[in-house]
Amino acid sequence: MGYLTINGILMTYSEYKDQCDKYKWRGLLEFLDIHREQKDKHRERRDLHWGEEMEYILFQFNEKDHKLQLTDKAFDLIHEFNDQYKEAEISLHPEFGNWMAEAVPSQPYGAYEDLENLLTCFEKINTR
Repeated sequence: MGYLTINGILMTYSEYKDQCDKYKWRGLLEFLDIHREQKDKHRERRDLHWGEEMEYILFQFNEKDHKLQLTDKAFDLIHEFNDQYKEAEISLHPEFGNWMAEAVPSQPYGAYEDLENLLTCFEKINTR
């Protein structure tokens, strides 16, 4: 997320506070465009390294009202996942609120005791 500017000059809050709804609406439209474009694409799993993470925003679908809503059950879902998948390559952790979860590698770099293996991960990072 960046700062709001006009012609490269940083806007103050008092300069854009009356337009907050417009920026929120544009952000929502951008999110929906990205979601529509990406929702059916499959991505190959790749190794996660220490410091890398995937953040998830958790929603629930209300069948009765046909509405998608943020859930407030992340903490319970995180514990349920971690208990059920103890041998998984990732573990979930709480993120910003009770509507977010973060996936991090269960064993960063694959092993702690093999120094050569550990250093190859840094080589991969430098070549990105």
